Order: sequence, then structure tokens, then C-alpha cells
Amino acid sequence: SYEDSEEPLVEYLNSFIQEKFNIHITIEKDKNNQIHILSKELIELLDTYIVGDKLKENLFNSPEERNSFLLGSYYRFGKKNKNSYTILPSWLSIERLFLLLVKSGAQESVSYHWYTYSIPGNSAFIFQPSFVFEKYIQLIDAEKNKLDVKKYQKR
Repeated sequence: SYEDSEEPLVEYLNSFIQEKFNIHITIEKDKNNQIHILSKELIELLDTYIVGDKLKENLFNSPEERNSFLLGSYYRFGKKNKNSYTILPSWLSIERLFLLLVKSGAQESVSYHWYTYSIPGNSAFIFQPSFVFEKYIQLIDAEKNKLDVKKYQKR
């Protein structure tokens, strides 16, 4: 599910899923304004990428696949800093996200931070992207800005 403030992300995902996979999805809001994406076809597709509660090991072999996955993580859980970028790990294991960042060319600059000022604690990767990954980030800057503005307005 997605927060109400993530509506621009849900709209983007809807168009991407329809264009890339030709899968129709239904979008619903519950009484708490949580947004849910519903599609049996999409669940079946996503299940092919997961074993238990982890992503399959053999995913993201090409630079395009790695950068696309990192871009999705950045879009929802990341931010641009003055001279770097931050991604907060979601359900993906911390080690796996680190390896993807390293394989994307950010190995010289990846740092891991554990923040204990909140409960539960939170972790983040701060990094300098490779030239190629930064080009990917620039492709979605306008969409990411829409999402960030909507999140800020909800506070």
C-alpha cells in the first residue's frame, strides 16, 4: 500500500505497468486514505521475482536492470542531498542494496548510516552515483519532485 501523499508515484506506476507489461490494475483508496494497487496478473508477475520474503539472487544482472531497480528505490525512498544522494532501504536486505549500489559504480562513495533517534531505528545509504546512474536519476527528477512536493504538503 501507499500513503495518500504518494499518489503521483501510484499514477506513474500505473502508466508504467500498463505500458511495459500490458497489465491492467485497479487503484483503490481505503477509509484511511491508503492507496492499494490491485491486480492478480501483477501479483503473479511479481511472485516470479521473489523467493520467500527476498528477491531472487539472479535478478538485476545487467547494468540497466540494476540501475532501474535502484532508481525505483530512490524514487520512493530516496532524496537528493547537496553533493550526494540517499536511499533508505525498504524490505530489501541492507546487504543486497549495498551490493547493487557497488555494482552500479558507486563503490568509492557508499556509506551506511544507522539512525537511532527514531523508533524503530532507521538506516540509510548515502552515495555518489556513477555517471550512468546519475543520468537515470535525472530522467525522473520531475516525477520525483511531484512526489516530494505532495509528501511535504501532507505534513
